[in-house]
Amino acid sequence: MPEELRNPHFEVDHEDLEWARLLAAQEQAEGTTHTGEIAAIYEQWVDVKCDKYEILGGQCGGKTVIRSLNDSSLQMRLFIGGDKYTPRSKGHIFESLSGYDPTTIMQIWGKDCCHGVHPELK
Repeated sequence: MPEELRNPHFEVDHEDLEWARLLAAQEQAEGTTHTGEIAAIYEQWVDVKCDKYEILGGQCGGKTVIRSLNDSSLQMRLFIGGDKYTPRSKGHIFESLSGYDPTTIMQIWGKDCCHGVHPELK
């Protein structure tokens, strides 16, 4: 390898470390919103169809959406469920999203995939 390529390809201005402050702020925000985890959950569930067997035959086939167990914007309990889900029905997709930031969940999934969620948060 030529000698000139062995040297660093960039120089750091040690007086101006704004990039370090911005990176720290970004990592802190990631730590509180769990954006990476929510994005991974999205990738895992976005194309899943509900496989609940219906009495009349066949599978439910509902696509996954974000739903809420209640209509309160203060105590929202979000979960991944099928778009054909009805309250108190059993066997449909149900994956709790408690502990995750509701705003980040809805940003990643998009407004069209949020059913039964408080309108102020859409």
